[in-house]
Amino acid sequence: MRGQAWLLKRLVVFVLLSIPFLIFFCYANDRNRAAISFGFTIWGATFGLFTYLSQLQTKRREKSDDFFNTYRTDAKLKVGMENVHRMRETGEVSLVDSNERKSVLALLNFFELMCSAILINAADEFTLKRLMFTSLIASFRSAEPFILQMRKANSMPTIFQSFEQVAERWERHPLK
Repeated sequence: MRGQAWLLKRLVVFVLLSIPFLIFFCYANDRNRAAISFGFTIWGATFGLFTYLSQLQTKRREKSDDFFNTYRTDAKLKVGMENVHRMRETGEVSLVDSNERKSVLALLNFFELMCSAILINAADEFTLKRLMFTSLIASFRSAEPFILQMRKANSMPTIFQSFEQVAERWERHPLK
């Protein structure tokens, strides 16, 4: 509903600002009508492009909100966070218990999905950085030995690569 109300407001503004073009068009001679038609076309294209770009930003922010809400409410992710922090405290990298391993992988997969969305501009990095900076960095540093072990054991050097790229980028450019 929010998106429809926004679009309706923009459409009303577009129509109101288009009225002078219509008046000029009605009273113009044939030579000026072509210029007015061209102006109308440019005006419509500009409005369409502005609407499209605004909706893209809105969708990115909505996706960022979805990631944050999932992170806060998903019980599997909370258990995964506890297990990742326990790995850091104990120094134990290999997880023998399959439930612990599943919960850590669920957390890592969540962060990988979120970071992939950031890297392809499907989610708003600014919003997610403000909301999850400390959690993402701490989770990556805690799980880094586990990730490196998985890469080596499975001969998959790119596993959780997006997570690593975003964590390192955020570390280089911390919040101010």
